[in-house]
Amino acid sequence: MKSVYLTLMNTHTKKHVTCAGCIVYRSVTSSVEVLLIKPRYDSHEWGIPKGHIDPGESIFDCAIRETYEETGIMCMPEHCLEPVNTVNNKEYKRLHAFIARHVGNTDPDPVMKQEVADVRWFSIHTLPKIHRYQVPLVQQAVSMLVNMQDAPQQV
Repeated sequence: MKSVYLTLMNTHTKKHVTCAGCIVYRSVTSSVEVLLIKPRYDSHEWGIPKGHIDPGESIFDCAIRETYEETGIMCMPEHCLEPVNTVNNKEYKRLHAFIARHVGNTDPDPVMKQEVADVRWFSIHTLPKIHRYQVPLVQQAVSMLVNMQDAPQQV
């Protein structure tokens, strides 16, 4: 009975947070690549650059800022993806994400180097293992990017 009580108490002490980030893409020869981060050296999973929204900041602006801080890549969001939710020991998290086009340089150079272990471009056809809760976002993005790639180019 005590463990049930502690479990119930823990659910009431968790914070509700909103995060935002971008799945940045680039075209390389006849393929499309997306930019992913590995947040910790001891992790084998990759994810999108993202972070908590600052007070007074919009989801859109947070996504651009966090992507730049964690990758060093400037981007312009083009498509909004369906948000995902997750729960960890400390918080309930809602993640909003965008598909974004890179702007300028495509060489990763994180501004906040202490926040990421690695940043790399991956072909949409050979993605690494993705954080479980982010898989739906990455699947949405890849599907949209494949459709964009297959669309006839307008002249």
